[in-house]
Amino acid sequence: MSFSHHCWVVIFPLILSNALHMWLVKKDVLAVLNRPIWEWGFGKNKTIRGFFLVPMFNMTFLFICHGLFDLNTTESLIFGVILGCCYVLAELPNSFMKRRLGIASGMSSQQSSRMFLIIDKSDSALGVSIAYFLLSDIALLTAVELFFCSVLVHILFSHLLVKLRIKSSF
Repeated sequence: MSFSHHCWVVIFPLILSNALHMWLVKKDVLAVLNRPIWEWGFGKNKTIRGFFLVPMFNMTFLFICHGLFDLNTTESLIFGVILGCCYVLAELPNSFMKRRLGIASGMSSQQSSRMFLIIDKSDSALGVSIAYFLLSDIALLTAVELFFCSVLVHILFSHLLVKLRIKSSF
């Protein structure tokens, strides 16, 4: 498989999943699931809703597109859930560290703003890239390229979601 193929398998469904999740958060859909997983540890923005919806949306979008990505049905369902879970789980260490430093949920550090900006835009990409590397037959270099491509896409879509007022801050 080509590098672009791997990008489409990993990045495209996650873009759709996260954009849809952010829109539902903005509209307060499924408010019953808007409960922090562990507010003291991760803050109020890491909710059951996100941990449930992002993997389910990712599984659904990857399943819908599985013919385009040359995956069988089982692979698309499994990869979709696993990559969606890795996306949300990989954000937790950063959230935990920020809460321990006294940085409120959804806010950034004034003292280390560039460092946290880089971490905020790369944590989920790192988790997903590692998972995809371990679960597929890609080379390490391809996984590294996938990571950097994912970070770039994350930055671009964060800007777009802010411009569209779906997301409140970059």
